[in-house]
Order: sequence, then structure tokens, then C-alpha cells
Amino acid sequence: MAPAPVTLDADQVRVVSRPRGAGHLVVVGAPGSGKTTTAVETFLARSTHPVPGNHPLGGAALFLTTSRQSADRVRANVGTRLTAAGGGARGLVRSVASFAYAVVHARAMAQRDPAPVLVTGPQQDTILAELLAGHTAGLGRDPRWPAQIGADTRAQPAFRAELRDLLTRAVELGLSPAGLAELGRPAGRPGWESAALVLEEYIDVTVLGESPADRGARYDVAAVVDVATEALRTWRDDLPDLPPPRWGSVVVDDYQDSTVATARLLEVLPDDGAELLLFADPD
Repeated sequence: MAPAPVTLDADQVRVVSRPRGAGHLVVVGAPGSGKTTTAVETFLARSTHPVPGNHPLGGAALFLTTSRQSADRVRANVGTRLTAAGGGARGLVRSVASFAYAVVHARAMAQRDPAPVLVTGPQQDTILAELLAGHTAGLGRDPRWPAQIGADTRAQPAFRAELRDLLTRAVELGLSPAGLAELGRPAGRPGWESAALVLEEYIDVTVLGESPADRGARYDVAAVVDVATEALRTWRDDLPDLPPPRWGSVVVDDYQDSTVATARLLEVLPDDGAELLLFADPD
């Protein structure tokens, strides 16, 4: 069945019909104001603009979201309409982490390296649970958690989720374990100093862990975005015979939820001519 037509108001039409090449754009609005609808229609309007001399991963338009679930919803929405637009429509809908992994994977394949491995959120949780359980059993270095963060607290999934968020932010900010501990002392956050020791062990297990010869590097969702940024930045030097992935337009929904690593990635994309269209809640 053909999708039902979308009715846009005057403000939405101004965004969707804005000519390609008019410069980067930030669209702000409160929840429920139609930002995502406008973002999707903008993406579809730009999906037929060709980008010549491109890597197969690239295309006319790229739609990025902050989570896999929102990417799945948008992909289900636009899939039929992209197909109906014919062979000239070329658009990619991904979460930021999924897109970053695709870039890193494409570079590894071009360099004939083993495919990289993405450590997912559930796998991260399992690694942290094993590390914390090991500390309780007296294995490894003692993080010396503050008294208010006892063994019962450390066994809770909610605590691991908060710890994972802290470690993710540290990796995105480029903090070493020592750097995280140094921030914790003047801030009166002894829990950060303890988490710094966990971060050291976590890096040994994941990002810096040794892989068999037939397996590629392992990256978690925080590290893979910066690896993709560097891959795009150095693509022409590392792979002079292969054009880099390029996108004519990059639409980012819910940009207010983006990380600093995502911001660094988006700063690289315009180097090859991409226009950025960011949709966000100013609050």
C-alpha cells in the first residue's frame, strides 16, 4: 500500500523545500512540534540528489539518530517511500554508533583487515558485572569504593548502568583512567576515583584487549565513533585509490541527545561537501 501523504505546515515546508547548498541548518522545537516529521521529509527530499564519484557506503542523504530503536522506526517509515521514489533515491538511516561501525568496517575491508567487532550495550553490562563480581571476590585491583557504594549496590543493574554511562562519557572525552581519577579528587567524587580503576580494567578487556589474528579490533559504542571520525579524516591518505564515503546531506534528529564524540564526527562530514541539518529541542 502507498503511504498516506504527509501534511506540512508553513514552517515545515520552509525547511523541507530549502534549496540544497544553502548552508548548514539548525531546526529547533519542543517535543511534539513535528521536528521528526520535518526531519524525515527533509531527508526524503534530498535522497534523490546524486553524489558523484562516491564509495558504495555513501549516498545522497544520511539520516542519523541517537539510538537503534529510533533508527528502526524511521527506517520503517521511509523504506517504502524510498523504494517508490525509484532507483535514483539513495538514503541511509542509522544510529550514530551503527553508522560509525559501518565506516570502520568499510575501511577495514578496503585495507584487507579482519572485520572489526562492536561490543554492544548488553556485552558491556556483562563485562562490568564480571569485573565487579571479581572485585567482591578479591580478584584484581581493589577499587576502594566509598562506603555508601556497598557490595549490594554494586550488584544492582541500575548501578552498572550508571557506571557504564560514566565510563562512556570518559572515553568520549578522551580521558584516561588517571585523568578520570584526577577529575574526581577536586570535585569531591571518590566514586570517580574508584571508577577510574574499573575503567583501566575495562579498557584492557575491550578496546585494548588482544584479539586473535583472524579477528578484527574490538570497539565499544563510545570508542567506535571517534575511530570512524579519524578514519574519515585520514581516508584519502590511507586509501588514495578508493574514494571516501560522501553524503550530500546529513540529517540528525534529536541532536540535543548527541555526545561530544558525535559532534566531532559531524565536524568531519562537511569536509567532503555534506550539508548538516540538525533537529533539536532547545530545552
